[in-house]
Amino acid sequence: MNTNIKQFLASFFALLLMIANWLVFYTSCLSLASIFAMIFILSYGYIQKAKKKKECFRECYLKNDTLISKIFMSAFAISIFYVALSITYTGFIAYELINFDTKMYMVLGAFFIFVFILYKVFILFLGKVIDERFLYIYAKDITSIISAMILFVIYAYFFLNSYEPEYLSPTLKESMYRATNIFSSDCFLIDYILRLQSEFNAFVWFVMKNYVTGDVLGKSMSEFFWILFIIKNALSVLGINALINQTIYLIHVKIIRG
Repeated sequence: MNTNIKQFLASFFALLLMIANWLVFYTSCLSLASIFAMIFILSYGYIQKAKKKKECFRECYLKNDTLISKIFMSAFAISIFYVALSITYTGFIAYELINFDTKMYMVLGAFFIFVFILYKVFILFLGKVIDERFLYIYAKDITSIISAMILFVIYAYFFLNSYEPEYLSPTLKESMYRATNIFSSDCFLIDYILRLQSEFNAFVWFVMKNYVTGDVLGKSMSEFFWILFIIKNALSVLGINALINQTIYLIHVKIIRG
């Protein structure tokens, strides 16, 4: 089988397995397998990237065995940071995957194909100028930046043109209460993630509907809630985009290096 086809299928089915397991079993602790898989894929990719950049920086600017070199090359602090970031992204990913409809999943399928092709194009293009040790990571980074911007535009369009949730009520308290009753799980950790995200979503939707679009707030406050809206969507987009890019990258490296 052609290597590119093998990489494509392996990446696609790895993502499909994680998503399917989450959607089917999120009401129980069996879905933790997908949660931990997402955290591992995201954090591993980020930590590996940071390690490569540190090695390059130390080799170019720092003397070996110095205190600054040892501190700068410490894997513990950077690992903690990126694991925390990956956990945050995973929380947003998990909630959004439950909310996606069939149309959005079709868009994600097309987006996956686009990201895979773009990643391969950058490998071919950068292969002429980038050292092979850093080629795949840099190709992934550039692909991630471009694909994140595209996915954000798509995501914002779907959000702004979607029907408002049925849980919205005349009061914020009631809206948040009704939102938390839509999704639940027997697993404490999963239930906590879903409830936290539901409350946050209900808050954003309520404010966007009753205040920002109705010109009730002043200009500065309206801008604040638009920024909050952008941040909320950005975290979801960055998480989903990173998961797709990291999975493609890890499968590619695994198959190439055997």
